[in-house]
Amino acid sequence: MEMKEYLEFSEKELETLASEPMAFYNPRYKDNPIVDKTWGFALDSLRFADELEVKRKYRLSGQISGCCTSIGANVREAKNAESLPDFIHKMKTASKEADGSEYFLSLCEALGYEKAGALRVRAYELLKILNAIIATSKRRLKEDKK
Repeated sequence: MEMKEYLEFSEKELETLASEPMAFYNPRYKDNPIVDKTWGFALDSLRFADELEVKRKYRLSGQISGCCTSIGANVREAKNAESLPDFIHKMKTASKEADGSEYFLSLCEALGYEKAGALRVRAYELLKILNAIIATSKRRLKEDKK
């Protein structure tokens, strides 16, 4: 069996998929603003981490890679939550990672890495969005218990 047949995609479909961000391969995550934002943030953070690696800043690179990509991973896990409390818990984890990302990006900015400033601002924006989602979910949970 050829790989093409197994995948069940035409060459044109594969070209289209290859040009789209990976987050959109799964229709569950398509057109979801927080998934889109965390995906783009993770990609840009990894590019910045690669630049840090070139400059032999391995510890910072590892921290940036870890916490910045973890935000989106936890948001996606939250989409698969088993309950509203589980969703809130996973979003809180994403929020903590956004806070950690902001911290490490602030350090990089203080060390003179200009690209870190724009990423830090985005991390803070994600933190605010995640905290708003958590607050709304907690209100919903409280209302459901009444």
